[in-house]
Formats: sequence, structure tokens, C-alpha cells
Amino acid sequence: MDKAALQNQLKGLNLEQKKQLLESLKQKELINQEKVLETFKPHAGQLAFLKAPHRIRAMFSGNGFGKTTALALDLIYTHTERHPYRSTSGVRHSWFLVSGFDKVEDYWNEIKRWCPPSQHPTSNKMGTSAIKRLEWPNGSVTTFYSHDQDSAKLEGTNIDALFCDEPPPRNLWIAAYRGLRNNPDYFIVIAGTPISEPWLYEEIYQPWAMKKDKNIFIIQGSTYDNPFLSQTWVKDFEARLTEDERASRIHGEFSHLQGRVFKEFTRQTHVYGYQTWPEDWPVYCAIDPHPRKPHTAVWLGVTSDDVLVVIDELKVEGDVEEFAKALKQKDKDGKYKIISRRIDNSGSGTDWNRDSFIAQLASFGVRTSPMRKSEKDVASSLQRIKLLLKNKQLRFLENCVNMISDMELYAWQDYRNPAASGIQEKPRKIHDDMIDPLRYIIASNPIHSPTMSVISTLSDKNPYNKDSIKPSLWKRSAMINKD
Repeated sequence: MDKAALQNQLKGLNLEQKKQLLESLKQKELINQEKVLETFKPHAGQLAFLKAPHRIRAMFSGNGFGKTTALALDLIYTHTERHPYRSTSGVRHSWFLVSGFDKVEDYWNEIKRWCPPSQHPTSNKMGTSAIKRLEWPNGSVTTFYSHDQDSAKLEGTNIDALFCDEPPPRNLWIAAYRGLRNNPDYFIVIAGTPISEPWLYEEIYQPWAMKKDKNIFIIQGSTYDNPFLSQTWVKDFEARLTEDERASRIHGEFSHLQGRVFKEFTRQTHVYGYQTWPEDWPVYCAIDPHPRKPHTAVWLGVTSDDVLVVIDELKVEGDVEEFAKALKQKDKDGKYKIISRRIDNSGSGTDWNRDSFIAQLASFGVRTSPMRKSEKDVASSLQRIKLLLKNKQLRFLENCVNMISDMELYAWQDYRNPAASGIQEKPRKIHDDMIDPLRYIIASNPIHSPTMSVISTLSDKNPYNKDSIKPSLWKRSAMINKD
């Protein structure tokens, strides 16, 4: 009721009637406030985050996506036992990790905005200048900790749920995770713009993306996904950011990946679900032996329309015989028709206890061809891979989890303005275990041709040859969709 309507209704009423009317209006207002949670209308990304039943839910998104509101609503739902998508009756104590105690005020304002009055918690500063604890009417408690606190402060207490505002330091994460051990129904909620704490990428994001951990759910969102923001502000904000800043602050991409060599690579575009490779299509293999690290190998197939697809991988920490056995088993299981098997020329050396690595592989029935020095130029092979990615001519099957991980994490050395300093930009020698074999295959110019000879690693006596392949099958339309 607006002010003018109220004034009209008050005309002609005596004092007692006016008191009754005002009391009635107060009751209606209280009723409306009690229903405030029902008025919250999340956008699609927030709704997916709130509905996910997983034990660990994470929202990695750009600035202004609505992370604070979604996290505050989840906290209210949990401690008022009014969560629309899960039971939270077992949550008596939660921890809330914040980037700084000043951030608690933002959540306190959201709680005052959305929490029904009858369920409103009492704030407790515990003798400090900032809110450190919320005490809810049902007796449950939320305790706030800051990212800059000593992880020892989180030891010795058991909790039921963990809320994280922005990615926390790993030592706090581990200490807090330990505290969840006594509740079999524990859950963790994370919301933030991933501009710090790269450990989250490998320990949370990648296990979800690779479908290794079914307990994890991640929603990635852009600032543009929030329909309640001024689009004029969003565009103006974006225009003031660098390309790398836009990646994290607008699109929610992990900022530690900003030095990636293969920025063209995305899982959405370049990774296919697993499928069996046609037996009559060519396969190229490359090997990178290591005396002190696991030996690696990559298998790449070529479709009839010359799309290159990484179809298999191998990583073995063992002796040459074990590695040879694993190679041959991969060939047999995949029924691969190997056109070429290249190996790093370091395998020609004799520092492998006795014969060269190449000679030892051959003794176990695996024939290889060493890379020539001219074929190992890093800069040119990386540029070829980048161009193939850009043109969508290089794809990966999802079972190649180590290859996909390396494609995402392979990064340049952190030179500041290499052009001005005259330092040639080089990639770091990390996350390259699968990249190097891929480079060797690309340097071999893999193509799809029915006139190629096929080598065998399964038996030296009966090698495959082109006559064993049905020519009509080579002309079949590509199994892999290029788009």
C-alpha cells in the first residue's frame, strides 16, 4: 500500500481504528517478510548451482555473476532447514572461509535481505571489530575464518558443512576438510572468481572435467549470464580489461592458465566422447622415453577427411620390457594399424644400462624410428599444433586424460616482455610428458592415404601391409564430425 492510499484509508477513522489498521499492516508486512525466501528468483547458473546434489559444489565465474547472493542463500537454506533441494537437518556447525573479514559484511547484508525474521541469526563479534560467528535460532552455528589466518586455528573442531568465498589457500582447505570427518553427509560449497590458488584447478576442476570424481559439480559462468546486471556497465567494465583479465574476470577462467601455450584449446571444442577407432584407418604412434620419469606414448589417428584425432595414450613407470609389453597390448586392444612409430632420438643413446632404448624395444618386438634433430624444432611444431587447433583439425578422445591435462597446463616461461628483452619465449619443462610425443607425430606429417604401408609391433614375422586393407573402407565418410 502506497502512502497516498494509506492516508485516504486513515481519513474518517477514529484513534482505535487507526491502531488496529496499523497493527494489521504490520502483521501483513511480517508475513511477507517470512516469505522473502520464496521471492528469490535465481538465474539459470545460480539455480544449477543450488540444485546440484553433489558433495562438492563449485561456482567459478566472472565478476558480477551473482556468486555472493547464491552462497548467502545456500547458507540461509542450510541453517534454517529450508533448503529446497536437500535435507540439511544434520548441519549443526558450518565454517565459512572468506578472503578477508571485511567480506563478512557483504554476506551479513545478504542474510538480512533474504533471511525470514523468525529465522534471523544473531551476529557475534567475539570481542573483535568484525563478525566472527552467526548463531541461528535452531541452535546451529556458522563460524567465519579469513584466508590469512593460520591453519592451526582450524584444527581440533568437527564441522558438518564448509562454505568458501573465493578459492582458499590449500593449507586452510586441507585443515577444514579434516574437520568434516565425523559427518557422513558433509558437503562443501565454493564460489569465486579463479584469479588465485591454482591448486583448485588440478584438484577440483580437472577431476570434474575428466569425470574422475562423481562427487564434484562445477558451474562455470560469465558476467553476461546475470540478467539483472546493467549490460552497459558490463561492456564498459570489459573494455577496460586486458585479454587475460577478461578471461578470468568476465568468463571465470583460471588466471594461472593465462600463460598457456595452447590458448586455442578448449574441452568443449576439441574433446570428443570415447569411441572405437575404425580398424582400417591409419594410426601414428610416438614415444618419449625417460630414464628418471615415466615413459610416455601417444597414438594419433587420421580420419578420411584428414582430421587428426589423439585416440590413446600410455604412461608407464617401469623398465623397457614392461613398457614394450604395454605398448603391444594397446595396439592389440585397439586393433590399431600403425603407419609409423617415432621415438625421441635420446632413445638412441647407450645410457639405458646396456643397449639403447631403441634396441631394447626392438628386442621385445617393438620397432621404432628415431626423430631427426631437424624434426624436433619446438617452436615450429608448437605453431603447427596451434594452427591445427584453431582450424579444428586436431581433436582428442576423452579417454586421453593426461594428454588433455597437458594441453591445458603447458605454459610459457614467465618472461616479462620477451620481445623488448630479446629473450626467446620458451615453454616450461613441465606438463609436457604428452606434448612431446604429439609434437613428434605432427612433425611426421600424418595423413590418411590408402597407399601407405602398415607396420606391426605384434609380430616381426607377419607385418601388416597395404594389401590387407580393404580400399573401399578408406573412402568412407569420416566417423569424427569436424564441426
